[in-house]
Parts: sequence; C-alpha cells; structure tokens
Amino acid sequence: MRSKLETITQIRDEIIFKIWLELNYWKMFILMQIPGQIGSYFRTKLIGFKKCGDNVMIWHHAWFKMARNIEIGDDVRIHPMTYLDGSGGIEIGTHIGISPGVQIYSQNHGIKRNELYFTQPYQLAKVKIENDCWIGAASIITAGVTIRKGTIVGSGSVVTRDTEPYSIVAGVPAKIIGERK
Repeated sequence: MRSKLETITQIRDEIIFKIWLELNYWKMFILMQIPGQIGSYFRTKLIGFKKCGDNVMIWHHAWFKMARNIEIGDDVRIHPMTYLDGSGGIEIGTHIGISPGVQIYSQNHGIKRNELYFTQPYQLAKVKIENDCWIGAASIITAGVTIRKGTIVGSGSVVTRDTEPYSIVAGVPAKIIGERK
C-alpha cells in the first residue's frame, strides 16, 4: 500500500506533466502563426527537432507531433497546412519539397479482431524520405514507408508502401506511373 506522501507526489508529478504538455501545445500553436522567414527561423530553432539541417524553410501552419523524433536534412521546404506525426520517427533527407496539405504518419492503431481499436497499443514505424524528393500537395504517407531517392509523389496520393528510386507515383494507393529521366 502506498503512503500518503507517495500518492501526493504522484498527483503532483501528473499535474506538472499535464502543464508541461499544455505549454508545449501553446508553444507549437504560437510558432505556427508567425509568417515568413522570421517565423521559419523560429520554427527551425524552437520546435525541438532531433535534427534540423541548414537552409530549411518551414512555412506557417505546419504542425509537428513528437518533433523530437523528426530529423530534417539540408535544403528542405515544408509548406503550409502540413502535418508530420513523428511518434515512430521521421527522417527527411536533403533537397526535399513537401507541398501544402501533406500528412506523414509514423504510427497507426492496432487492428486485432477481438479488441476495440482504441484500446490497442499504437504500432510505430519510421518513415524515411531519401534525398531529392518532391511530395505533392495533399498526399498522405503512411507508417513504415520509405520514399526512395528522387521520387516524385503526385498530388492527392496515398503512399502505403516503399517507392522505387526516381519513380513517379500517384493514386490511392500510390502506384508507379512513370520515372524521372
């Protein structure tokens, strides 16, 4: 049986954690609103990425979950209205364009048959975007996918499996429709 002091300490720690979490949400919200290059500068320095390279431009209204698990290389552009869920890790190479409205997920719900989906543990799987890629507007990249070097993802695509180097993929689910020459 726990002592009264242990119970009070646990409650205090839970309250401190909730306040810390809430302040981080506010920090992200405020950082999302600052426009232009000044806003981008603050986002690259203050969001708390695992790594953020040189010459990175993160436009306003880009949202990052678990930024501490996101690595960003050099010469990357992340446009407005993007959502990157770094729960399982995201690695973004160099010379990357992530267009407006892109969503990248590195986690998913469990899907066992005889359990409620929201009681199942998350399945984490790293997303990797290799160098020289362009992710078209409103595309979705699902957990565990590797976007290979030189790939172009067509707008509105849902990428559910790894791509081939220098391929052009599009559709739901995304399939190869061409290759870069």
